[in-house]
Amino acid sequence: MPSATPWIDAAGTAMQVPEWALPFYIRHIAAISALAAVPTVQRGLYVLAGKSLPSLINGLLDLVTLICRVLLFGLILELMYGEDKRLGQYGFRSAWSKVVGYTHDHWQIVVVNVVMFSLVFGAVNLCVSALTKAFGLSNKNESRVGVDLLTFTLRNAVTIPIATVWLCGIVRQMLISES
Repeated sequence: MPSATPWIDAAGTAMQVPEWALPFYIRHIAAISALAAVPTVQRGLYVLAGKSLPSLINGLLDLVTLICRVLLFGLILELMYGEDKRLGQYGFRSAWSKVVGYTHDHWQIVVVNVVMFSLVFGAVNLCVSALTKAFGLSNKNESRVGVDLLTFTLRNAVTIPIATVWLCGIVRQMLISES
């Protein structure tokens, strides 16, 4: 039977990502939340009036959300690069080579990162569902506006920004690795 040591080491290394991501998110919560507010409001508007809005308006609002998500990603990268000068030493091609090499050499860490990310954010989604049920908001016979507003608000204002920081943290880990 193969040794479990590489997987234990991989788990320890993978834990460095959330240990970095949460403090990073807290340090930059104002800037990250400002960009997350736009999709949150847009999704709330859709829940409240989506079916009565023309399709073109809904499409434009979704485009605004997409632009905010791309800007959020860019903001996180900019803040990340500003904090850690080691990241700035790579151009795109050398950074891509480093990520590919890291994935090849340390695939167990990548697997643990992906599994851990999936489990954490899967659990968060389950908690949001449980929260709506706990407050009696998931009654199938009544309007789902309250459930949808709560769900979209939590996901757009908190879950998606933290998940984006976490994913950027995985790439950060690959870039700053010594091997």
